[in-house]
Amino acid sequence: MNRDLKFDKKRGRVKYCPCGKSNKDGKFSPFRGYDNRGKCFSCDKVFWPDSKIASTFSYPKKESSTPKTSFMKFESVLKSCKHYSQNRLAKWMIDKLGDAEAQKLFGMYYLGSSKKWEGASVFWQIDIDGKVRAGKIMGYDKTGHRVKEPRSLITWVHSHLRLTDYNLKQCFFGEHLLLQNPSALVCIVESEKTAMICKAYFPECVWLATGGKSGCNFYSKSVNGVLKNRSVILFPDEGAYELWLDKSSTIPARQVEVSKHLEDSGPQFKGCDMADILLETPISVYQKSIFGEKGANRESF
Repeated sequence: MNRDLKFDKKRGRVKYCPCGKSNKDGKFSPFRGYDNRGKCFSCDKVFWPDSKIASTFSYPKKESSTPKTSFMKFESVLKSCKHYSQNRLAKWMIDKLGDAEAQKLFGMYYLGSSKKWEGASVFWQIDIDGKVRAGKIMGYDKTGHRVKEPRSLITWVHSHLRLTDYNLKQCFFGEHLLLQNPSALVCIVESEKTAMICKAYFPECVWLATGGKSGCNFYSKSVNGVLKNRSVILFPDEGAYELWLDKSSTIPARQVEVSKHLEDSGPQFKGCDMADILLETPISVYQKSIFGEKGANRESF
């Protein structure tokens, strides 16, 4: 930028802008030393002193007001991946799936343990680049269900550690598995626990979780861009079908399907999620009911 070309803060010297409009409202800012050349904020034009100077002039770039995404050290993740004998959700999953299968899932999804509440779990959000965006701490009871009374036990690791100026930008839970399985069918559920249970039953798919009905802002491009050119099935919880059907149009996948399985499961499963139903239904029956005749082992549908 030509350092001599700066706008004069004294705007009252020019009666009319070069465009012919009155400058009584101070909408013309002349360059220093050029009373009739400058920026007209009425017509949004710049009137240059001469073409040579004009070619060298550029406005200084404004600094972005959007704060950068904060990340946590992977060491924090690894340090939390233990004490499963005290982790209520982990103990429940071992009881339901067996120790070997459960431990495999804990390692795959980096299930953590927290001292925030007795037996609490940590669900780490690790993005497609392997960077740790966040850790969600949640309290579970001995039956594998979330503690919601007398209050919901849920918080974030960065809040628990009182990390200041932490700019949380969420991603899918399990997102780091996408690169490891580039052609696999991607299935998305709400609950992190459900994603892990479904992975045990249908390991050929990549199971992700949003963390809630509108969790992780999964319908925004900054989040769902990782699904580009993938085949995706959304499995909304009961009551969220219409919302997820509407939001599915924002996903840049090759093909997107929204399942009504939970919506149509019947009154006996009211209030349940897919994990609850899976554990009560023979796997051969369940696979056909949610994936159809082609099954889950497919790249497209």
